[in-house]
Amino acid sequence: MARNPHAPFPAAYWADRLGMSGREFHRSVRIATGVPYPTWRRVSRMTFAREALLRGVPATTVAQQTGYSQLSSFSRAVSATFGAPPRHLASLSGADRNSLPEGPPALRARRAEQFGPSGHSRR
Repeated sequence: MARNPHAPFPAAYWADRLGMSGREFHRSVRIATGVPYPTWRRVSRMTFAREALLRGVPATTVAQQTGYSQLSSFSRAVSATFGAPPRHLASLSGADRNSLPEGPPALRARRAEQFGPSGHSRR
């Protein structure tokens, strides 16, 4: 799953592959990531997209690789996640790249709650 988060496999596919019930799978993903499977999958796809765009891969190619059939849908998803369209991400210099958010606000809040500002687990 982590190597290919943009693969079009639903939770039931992974649950079956791992020998779990759907409920067990969803619970395991939530425990491991702090977010539901659909959220984790969306964030993983956007993280993959961000990294590809920063490497200079064309937006049309990244959109196809992440499962978007329309560039406009991909562009809206990237803008909603990172606050900037794909063309802006592709043009960022090294220093500017560090200022990008790591994902949607809800996931960033969950990470801060779980790990605190130092990045160390509070558990």
